[in-house]
Amino acid sequence: MRAVSINLSLAKKMEPRLYNFLSSYRGPLLGEWMFSAAAFGESVPPAEEFVNRFGEALDLVSDRGQTDLAALLEVRKTLIPEFLDKEARRIAAAGYEVVCFTSTVTSLGVV
Repeated sequence: MRAVSINLSLAKKMEPRLYNFLSSYRGPLLGEWMFSAAAFGESVPPAEEFVNRFGEALDLVSDRGQTDLAALLEVRKTLIPEFLDKEARRIAAAGYEVVCFTSTVTSLGVV
């Protein structure tokens, strides 16, 4: 068995303040929204719908200097799809028999 935390690879590609914000934000499903377009393509509503619906929460975060909407949109549109494509190719090339994913880890003690 081998446990790999690809979130650490993603963290290396992002501005630290933005990654820290995304990994600790507990607002309206921001993490899910960030990955939704890469996962479901055209079937996902446009980004503007999320921004219009939850803009106040995002504005509060921006006002605290933690991040800004333009940075979130760029990461969602470009960095995440490129990152997931690269990681999927790397995992496929490794030839694993079984691959599992989780988006929540509260405690991991794999040696």
